Amino acid sequence: MIVRTPSGSVMESSSDSLSSIHFGCLSPALALSPLATASVAGALKFPGALLFALQLLLTKTKIGLAFRAVSSNLESSELVGIRVGPTLQFGWALAAAVGALGASVYVANPVLSLEPSVMLRVLIFAVSAAALGGLDSLWGTIVGGLGIGMVQSLLVQYAPFIPTEMSLAAAVVVLMIVLLFKPAGLFGTAAVERV
Repeated sequence: MIVRTPSGSVMESSSDSLSSIHFGCLSPALALSPLATASVAGALKFPGALLFALQLLLTKTKIGLAFRAVSSNLESSELVGIRVGPTLQFGWALAAAVGALGASVYVANPVLSLEPSVMLRVLIFAVSAAALGGLDSLWGTIVGGLGIGMVQSLLVQYAPFIPTEMSLAAAVVVLMIVLLFKPAGLFGTAAVERV
């Protein structure tokens, strides 16, 4: 079985082994090795715990309620006594901290080299996943990211005539198709305007 790596090189792998499934690994032979499996399991535990903590913060605490109120309507939030300025400052600080943690996990990959545009691909995928899943749904963003990743992987695997670099455009195409039919995203709630 011929497998193309994310860098564009072509490798040969035996089709009867599970190693032909290479979830982002550069070498299909190393994809399901004990070392790679342990690192993938560890790499999934950290974001899972962070997502769970964010979900609890946003749904079970007063600051989470304040975040949702301020994002819904600034003026109404001020009228009910929520201090909008500090709430927004804490929200931006939290977003920056989560973004810095995610970037540090992403850049820790030994294959990547540090350059100014190293996070550009991540930014495109993140915005596409958030819009696809719904901007107001944390779990929708996860489903949107998984869907975009699946489409990109299937494109690289089963459409060899499309260059690997063009698989980035798959995220935008999937986003446009879904938003054409469901503008709020897959799990987003449509805005209700009351007059």
